[in-house]
Parts: sequence; structure tokens; C-alpha cells
Amino acid sequence: MLLMAQTSHKPNASIATCCLLMAGLFAYSAAVQLNDVDWYLWFPFYTLASVVSAFHTVSSTVASRGLAGLDLVFGLVLFVKVVIEGCIHGRSFNVDELFSLDMAKRVVREKLGSLLAVVAMWLQMEVFSGTPTDSAGYKWAPQAGLWLFVAVSSGLCLAFFIETAPLSTDGI
Repeated sequence: MLLMAQTSHKPNASIATCCLLMAGLFAYSAAVQLNDVDWYLWFPFYTLASVVSAFHTVSSTVASRGLAGLDLVFGLVLFVKVVIEGCIHGRSFNVDELFSLDMAKRVVREKLGSLLAVVAMWLQMEVFSGTPTDSAGYKWAPQAGLWLFVAVSSGLCLAFFIETAPLSTDGI
């Protein structure tokens, strides 16, 4: 029983809500990858992030934290791929693009997507790491980071949709 208590955590309502919102965001991200040139890389990446986040709405186990770690590494590899691809294909990936938030550019969307998923997986691993610091049994900083992550990633998605939405020209 003691071993089980150390390897499995049931999330509080705040963490479960964050994880559910992240699961939805990553599921949507996975769905829109199907028309991408390299969908076979991005679809499994976002799908795994969605599955891990959805699982963390109910419980966290050593296996789910291991999958989160795998997705974290996968995301770092994809980030490096995006940077290298930008340099190899003559698109001169410069420092401005590295820090750009111009979601109209594919390289910026891929860069931000991979980094946001990496941060999400890291935060989830930290929240469920087994070294609680508050009375509910969770670290408060990663828990606040989860909410900040949800706010920032949702804001970036919303800004992208508003920016790229076609404007009505029918005068209504």
C-alpha cells in the first residue's frame, strides 16, 4: 500500500481541470496536423501529449510520467528538427524567427507547438513528482505554471485564429 501511494497520485480539481484543457488543446493540435507534410511526426507527438494530459485528469502513475518524459524528449527533437530544417532549406532561420510569435509562419507554429508541449509535459511531471510541498500533496509552483501554460497557449491559439480569420467583405 505504501508503494502504491508513492507511485500514483490523484489530482485535485485545479490540476485535473488544467490537464483536461491541455488534453483538448493537444487533441485539436493533433487533428490539424493531418494535412501537414510531416504529419507522421507531429500527429503522434500531439496525440501522446493529449493522452498523457487526459490520463492525468484522473490519476498519475509512473507509466504516465514516463510517457510524459518520452513526449518531452520527442518535443525537443522536433524543436531541433524545425531549427535545422529552417537552416538547411535556405530559409535562414535567424534569431528573430527563434523569438517570433508570428503564427502565420509555419516554422514559428511548429517551434512554439513543440516548446509548449515540452513545457506542458515537464510541468505535469513536476506536479506529480512525488515530493509534495503543500497540504494537498502538490507543488504550488508547477500547479500555477499549469494555469499559466493554459492561459498562454490558449491566448496564442486565439490570437492566431483571430489574425488568420477571413474578414467579411459583404458589408454586413
